[in-house]
Amino acid sequence: DFGFKIPVLVDAKETLARGYGVTGLPRGILIDSYGYVIQIYKGMSEELAGDLRTRIAKHSKEIIARRGKGLRVFIENFENVDDRGKQNQTGQKTAGALRKAVAAAGIATANSAADSSVIISGTVSDLGPIVGVEMVLQEPEKRRELGRDRASIIGGKNEGLTKACLKLLEPYRGK
Repeated sequence: DFGFKIPVLVDAKETLARGYGVTGLPRGILIDSYGYVIQIYKGMSEELAGDLRTRIAKHSKEIIARRGKGLRVFIENFENVDDRGKQNQTGQKTAGALRKAVAAAGIATANSAADSSVIISGTVSDLGPIVGVEMVLQEPEKRRELGRDRASIIGGKNEGLTKACLKLLEPYRGK
């Protein structure tokens, strides 16, 4: 009746209905390109249909613009959580190593968070021959977390860090 051509989920065992708290039908759930729930619609009316069309159009334009640029990663300098890291600028060095690793993997880096499709930030703990790194992958609009991983730099070798970073980015490489 409202002219929508959208997939309809048949949830015979009501698994998703329980997960999303659906208590009546029809129910619409608008999910963004990162998998976050934007809006839950209860019932359907011309007013709700208009709102849904507007939101889908707005988010579609944002997604198309972002995907048109391809995957563009902004890597922030990592926060040093200890004095040794601050003294050695380990956070900046870790971010630099990640920028090189991402570029070597053929992934574009962005010069700012606003120009990126995802952001990598995190913390480092410099323990001398071992540096502990926690990476956080975020979407740039609201900086919602998309993923998180930990890695170590052992004896200045970044292989574990690079592997963990590329694993975090893998779901976004085709988007």
